[in-house]
Formats: sequence, structure tokens, C-alpha cells
Amino acid sequence: MVGQSLVRKLVVAIRNTDADRTTSIAFTGAITVASAAITIGAFVVVAFALKNIFFGGMEYPAGPLYIVAGSIAILRIMVATAGRVRSAFQQTHIENIFSFVANLAVFLAVFTAMTYKPSPLLLLLAISLPPLFFQMASGWLIFIQNPLLQGKRTFLPEIAGELLSESKWLSLAQIGTILERQVPLVIFTIASAPALVGQYAIAMQLLLMAAGPVIMITVPLMPAVADSMALGNNAWWSTRINFLIKVIVVIGVAGVASALFFGPATLSLVFGVNHLFTHTSCGLLAAWITAILAANCYYCVLMAAGPIVTGK
Repeated sequence: MVGQSLVRKLVVAIRNTDADRTTSIAFTGAITVASAAITIGAFVVVAFALKNIFFGGMEYPAGPLYIVAGSIAILRIMVATAGRVRSAFQQTHIENIFSFVANLAVFLAVFTAMTYKPSPLLLLLAISLPPLFFQMASGWLIFIQNPLLQGKRTFLPEIAGELLSESKWLSLAQIGTILERQVPLVIFTIASAPALVGQYAIAMQLLLMAAGPVIMITVPLMPAVADSMALGNNAWWSTRINFLIKVIVVIGVAGVASALFFGPATLSLVFGVNHLFTHTSCGLLAAWITAILAANCYYCVLMAAGPIVTGK
């Protein structure tokens, strides 16, 4: 969650064409995120060490699987800063191209793994390594190709403090969301209710489908609004927001109507026949997506504002 705060601070330096300031903010953001990732990794290692001491060690393949998963997760957190830097430079489309290629690579890797030697560890590597590689490639390209990122690298403690301060509550909210989604799965598993686990997983996946259209619109929106605010051009972003709200209303009405009629057949084709796929549930899902999209557009404006209105 450091990323949104980092974008706001970068756009001001970019608009002032201050290479040293831009480079230093990006450098500080990278160091801050890397430090946080290493701290989280150390905490997890200590937690597992205590678990092994008091409850015994993990048996293969759980041990290596968790270690690899944790290591890849930490590395992806560390290189995620590059994506936020691209956003600040209004290059989200380039990041999306890298993500598209990474997704194709994941598909091919998963297909190969499942065809020749299916195993949890190999499947984890097939899913995780292509995105990590393309994240690193994207970061390397943005830093070597942009003159504003060739300035003097200086760690700015005040920027690091602001990044951590602004992101702490957002991070807690994300942790709450993760617990909210995963705790029921743990409870159902402990209760030995595999049918409930499957039904809950499908229902949660349907809710997460809302992330698709929401991300497509709101990921580029926040940096664009922040950039407009940095220029003092409030008329630009307010006009765009008003237009987006009208578009969302039209899409929402059309989406709910389509889901009511065609939703059950479409979802059954993708996920298989399930009693959860009713006309009512599909219509509610479409309405949910529309509401989330509208709320996130407003949220982008709030995130883009923050300290930037004071020139920080």
C-alpha cells in the first residue's frame, strides 16, 4: 500500500522535471518497500521457527513449498515499486503489456507442469516465476530509459516516514480483507466440510470477478487524477469523473440486465453447473461489481488528493 502514496509524491517531482528529486523518491520508495518485505519475511521465519520448536517440524512437501512461496512473495513485494513508478509516469499501459505477456507465460508454464510432472511445488513455480521475471524486466527498463530516473540517488528519511505513515491503515485494511476471505476456508476445513469449502471458494471467486472491470478503469485513474492535481488542473479530473459516473451507470444497468438473463448459463459454462448460479445471484453480482466500480472511482480521487494538495 506504499505504492499509492509513492505515486502522489512522484508526480510532483516529475512535473517539476527534477531528476534528483524524482530519482531519490523512487529510490526511497524501493528501499522502504524492500525493508518492509524483509521485515515481514523475518517475522514469518521466526513464527515458523517457534512453531517447529513447540509443535514439531513440517514434513515434505509442505516445508519447501512454504519456503519457496514465501521467498517469491517477498521478492514480488520488493520489485512492485517499479509498477508504481510507471504509474506516476502515466505508463500503466506498458505495465499492462508486461502483465499480459506474463499471464501468457503462466498459462504455458502451468499447462506444461500439469502435463508432464504435476506437483504442488512445480505448479507454484509455474504460476509465480513468470510474473516475477516480467516485474523485474519492467522495472529495469523504466529505470534505464527515463532521464528523470538518472539523477542522484539519496535516501530521504522524511519521505520514507510519510510513505509508511500513509500506508499503515491501508495495509491493516488489506490484512483484514485477507482474513475475511480465508478464515471461513480454514473453519470449513477444520470442520471437515469439503462441500462447503468448494461452494465458498466458488462464491468468493465470483465476487473477485469484480476486480476485473474495477482494475481496468481505476488503476490508471488514480495516477491521472494525481497528475492533474499536481498541475492545479482540477477541472480536468472532475470532468472525467463525472463522465465515468455516467458510463458506470449505463454499464451497470446493461450489466445487471444481461446477468439476469444470461448469467446462469454463462457461469455454468465456465465453472460447471452449480445451484449457486441463479438469475437473482447473477444480477446481484453484476450490481455488486457496478457498486464497487463507482466506489473505487471515488476512492481514487481521495487517494490522489492527500498531501498533494499542500504541495508535499
